[in-house]
Amino acid sequence: MNRLWIGLVAAVALAVLSYWGTAQIYGAGHVSGRAQVQAQWDAQRAETALAHAQELARVRGREAALRGQLEVMDLQHQKDKQYAKAEQDRLLAAVRAGAVRLSVPAAGAACAGAGNADGGAAAASGPTTARTELDAATSGFLVGLVGEGDDAIRDLNTCIDRYNTVRVRLNAAGDVQAQ
Repeated sequence: MNRLWIGLVAAVALAVLSYWGTAQIYGAGHVSGRAQVQAQWDAQRAETALAHAQELARVRGREAALRGQLEVMDLQHQKDKQYAKAEQDRLLAAVRAGAVRLSVPAAGAACAGAGNADGGAAAASGPTTARTELDAATSGFLVGLVGEGDDAIRDLNTCIDRYNTVRVRLNAAGDVQAQ
């Protein structure tokens, strides 16, 4: 057991003397080596920070370009909506004024010219379907309903176009991996 303690103490003493001797021999060189390693780490961190800053600038530039493209799409969408609204308002005004009339086929009424004044001419052209004209309120309601549906479809198509634009730009840039 004494031999073990003596060996352990000798090993520790040798390690301390070795460290102390190296520090005495190399003196400032030991500190200089540490400073050199620190300088290398600092340089690597600076290079990494620069690379990150360059990548961030590149991504921000692509983001700004994409945002600009989406803004152009939004402006066009707003113009399309305004044009469609103006057309719907014109049609609605024409329906209310009686200039445009809406009608639907009458249930079960297909005649071969029986009630027509020119009987023979209508019968020769084939069977006609009797129609019922809608009143102005019902016609206005239907025009409004169709306009709302068209507007919703326009919004959805714009949403799909925006999604596809972003998807294509990101895939082209390599930012999104195929799944």
